[in-house]
Parts: sequence; C-alpha cells; structure tokens
Amino acid sequence: MSEYVYRRMQHVQRMAGLDVERILYYARLHAAHVDYQFEKIFLPECAKEALEQFLGIAEERRIEVRMELAPVWIVSDRRVLNFMLSQIFGNAFKYVRKRDGIIEIAGWKDEEKDAAHGEIRLAVRDNGGGAPPEDIPFLFDKGFTGSHPGRQNATGMGLYFVKKYAEVLAVDVRVEKELLPE
Repeated sequence: MSEYVYRRMQHVQRMAGLDVERILYYARLHAAHVDYQFEKIFLPECAKEALEQFLGIAEERRIEVRMELAPVWIVSDRRVLNFMLSQIFGNAFKYVRKRDGIIEIAGWKDEEKDAAHGEIRLAVRDNGGGAPPEDIPFLFDKGFTGSHPGRQNATGMGLYFVKKYAEVLAVDVRVEKELLPE
C-alpha cells in the first residue's frame, strides 16, 4: 500500500473513532452519574496530544500549524478536555483555507483580572473564511450547521458538546470573529 493510501486510511480510522467517541460523550452528557477525574494537567502536553490525530492530514494538505503555549498547569478532567480540544481542532482543520492553510494555537496566562491566579486562555484560529456573523450566536446550539457552504456534511454536534462539557468543567468557551492576516 502506498504511503498516501496508508495515511488516508489512518485519517479515516481516526475520524471514525472521533465519531464513536462523540456518541459516547453524548450518552455521558445525559447519564445520571458521571465520574469526572480531576487532576493537574500540563496544558501544552494535553493540547499536543489532542492535536496529534490531525498531524497526518495537516502534512497531506500542507496546513501550517503554529503552536505557542505557555508552560501552564490547569486542573481538569483529562479525557473530557482532550475530547473538547479534539472537537475544536477538528473544526479548525475542517474549515481552514484549502490552499496555504494556517492554524494557530496559543495558550497563555491572563493576569489582568487576578494577578495572583490569573485565567488560563487557549485560542485556536484558522485562516478559513470563518462563520457568517449571523451564525456565530448559534454555533454551540445542538444540531446547528448554519448557512456556510462548507458545512453540508456537518452534524452540528461537535461545538454543542464542547459547550455542554465546558459548562460542566466551569470553562468559558466562545467564538470570536477575528481574521488571520493574509
């Protein structure tokens, strides 16, 4: 089997795995008892782990991934956080520009509000066309796929899960329309 076919097969296998994982996380959202396991997590390591499954497609499609993460620790459920990051990264890879695609992942400690503790921030940007402004308020709604031409195959569930689990983990998640420079 050629290297190209092998990489495509691996990518399809990972995407099928993500779909199964999505189903399981949906069921978990509605479970009567969920056992979250909070632990201290090194954010750069967790983000790199979630990004790993997309590196093959990044190489194939020549998408430049820029990652700049401050060495910060957070307390969260590792599996759920990894799932959330996978959903967010998956959207970035899905909607990044087809040619000369760029995805930026940045993490930092924002000490404006509280110098002693600060807030940990993680931003993911891509240079795709972005969501139409009228769709942005609904991107986290269950089943919302919007009017963007590239969303015909979307389920509208990925960002819904991100929002629901963000609520469980007391994490603020939002979409801001900010375009990367050309």
